[in-house]
Amino acid sequence: MKIGEEVVVLPSEDPVFFDLSWRYKLADAAIRQKTRSALPSGLRKDPVISLWSRFLRDPSKVSRAARLKCEQVFLWRNSQIAALLEPLLMCDCGFETIAADLGGLDPALVAFYANSFFAVRTEAGEVRPVHLLRARFDEELRTANPEELPVILKRSALVGGRALLMCSWNVQRSQAGTDNTKSDPDTIKALVQNELMQRVVQGRVPTRDLVRIEQLQVARERLEFETRPPEYEDEARKVMLRILSLIVPPKAPPPPVDEDAYNSGLHARLQAEKNIAAQKIEDRGPAAGAVALSESIRQAVGEA
Repeated sequence: MKIGEEVVVLPSEDPVFFDLSWRYKLADAAIRQKTRSALPSGLRKDPVISLWSRFLRDPSKVSRAARLKCEQVFLWRNSQIAALLEPLLMCDCGFETIAADLGGLDPALVAFYANSFFAVRTEAGEVRPVHLLRARFDEELRTANPEELPVILKRSALVGGRALLMCSWNVQRSQAGTDNTKSDPDTIKALVQNELMQRVVQGRVPTRDLVRIEQLQVARERLEFETRPPEYEDEARKVMLRILSLIVPPKAPPPPVDEDAYNSGLHARLQAEKNIAAQKIEDRGPAAGAVALSESIRQAVGEA
């Protein structure tokens, strides 16, 4: 949707790559146009867009509670709260659970922030399908700095949900104040494996999923084997040859050969083959076989 010079992509226009803060952007663009008709009537009735429109137009004209609500969630953007709040909004849990995880925030403020600046949830407050979230954030997370805290937490939320996200967050908190204040994809992988193992032990992973996990593991190992660098193969080959040289027994020496006896036997065999080829011996095998067959038939007919 285009309002003046501002272009805002709505979820109805692109369900994957829409503007996460589309409600706030629409209200801001409409205020800068200085006309209520800049927005369709259906969007003007949206409670979030309506509140932001009134607040941005004149904060003194809204109630004190509404003004504090807008000011507070606006300050959450690009803050430590948003670093954990946004990944939690990507998990399948309610606003009450998210508010409790963040130390007892107001669930209404959490919902208002989600609708205003991080619209990864539907109108009913449910998380959008995970395949849409992956399509939306995979490229963004792949190109971002993997050691930044928001990137680590969002990747954890996409891979393992709230359980893995909180595990990653606890790791970050435990590393605070130490030299190792950053994490990397290997840490995320270890956390994923730990969370998966806990679910397997607790019986929360169906058998068909276990088979699928095993297939993926085999496929990953095969891919790593086939794509390993040539120098790795050379080093592995050298190590293997070195090990074999240490454990293989020495070759036994060949037996002594009497050259005179060997040459004498060779000449005798060649002479015997020459004598056989020179003899004129008629092969009576087929004829004898035909006579014997005829005699057998004659005897059989006579007995009958």
